[in-house]
Order: sequence, then structure tokens, then C-alpha cells
Amino acid sequence: MGKTVQSIAASLELRNRGLAKRVLIFCPKTLIRQWITEIRKFTMDEPVPIAGTMQQRRAAYSICRDER
Repeated sequence: MGKTVQSIAASLELRNRGLAKRVLIFCPKTLIRQWITEIRKFTMDEPVPIAGTMQQRRAAYSICRDER
């Protein structure tokens, strides 16, 4: 099993145990598509990629934080 899939499985386990509500994954911009594909393949979740300028990323983080 690859590292991406293992990370997805670990995050699902944390959520199933009630130890996490959501997961934030930091990766290089070149790997965002791979993460989205793998998350969609192995879960029912819809990933929310955050990219762009610092100002755009801060706005996106703010939205995610407010949707608790």
C-alpha cells in the first residue's frame, strides 16, 4: 500500500474514533491532483484543495475553519 493511501486510511481511522473531525494535508502543488484522486477513490469525502496566493489561501482557510 502506498504512502498516500496509508495516510488516507490513518485519517479515516482517527475520524472513526472521534479523534479528528477533518484532516488538513500539506503537499507540493504538483501532488494535489494525486491526493484528490486517491481521496475520491478510497472515501466518500470530497476534498477541498487550497492553492493560490497567500491571501487566497488565508481566505480559504478561514472558510474551512468557520464551517466546523
